Amino acid sequence: AKLADARKDVDRSVSGHIDQIAARSGDISAAIAADVEKIEQAFSRQTGVIEERASTMERALSTGVDNVRGVLEKTAVFVAGALRDKVMEVTSTLHEQAGAAFS
Repeated sequence: AKLADARKDVDRSVSGHIDQIAARSGDISAAIAADVEKIEQAFSRQTGVIEERASTMERALSTGVDNVRGVLEKTAVFVAGALRDKVMEVTSTLHEQAGAAFS
């Protein structure tokens, strides 16, 4: 009898808790929905900021790439000129030495 009484007490207690949870589930759902809405609003506000920063970074990278390209092109022109001058110098020296060898 004691076991049956204890079981009934537990069943009543559990049923009471289930009823309380069921009664509060609407409030909990509404609170969660409100929090989700706040989070969505925060993301919406920040999307513009993120897009602006990404655009600024893209422009900065593009400018940097253009600057590097310009420096590389100038360096290539300088190196090509210096190489041409050396080839001309060596060719001239070889021509002079060949002329001296046949004289």
